[in-house]
Amino acid sequence: MGPRGTGKTWWTQHRFPDALRIDLLDAVVFRELAARPEGLRERATRVAPTDTAWLRVLNEGGTYRLQAGPYASREAAANALAQWRERLNLSPFVVESR
Repeated sequence: MGPRGTGKTWWTQHRFPDALRIDLLDAVVFRELAARPEGLRERATRVAPTDTAWLRVLNEGGTYRLQAGPYASREAAANALAQWRERLNLSPFVVESR
């Protein structure tokens, strides 16, 4: 994040041309997601890998994180990670609990 008018939108559009975009300056989108944060999950679900069991939106002090899983194996998680990266142009990572 940064001050308005510094080129963030231009940079992200050129760096991540195929990424899912959510314009919070669009008043309708902002009101929808402010009233129903789970709308973020619904938008992401439309492009989620097919073997994703569930998606959860976590609010951590105003920063929202998207958590997906669990997957049957590390390989399945890695395959889903590649799909998330390609479809949303994200930088996802696998968290493995033991």
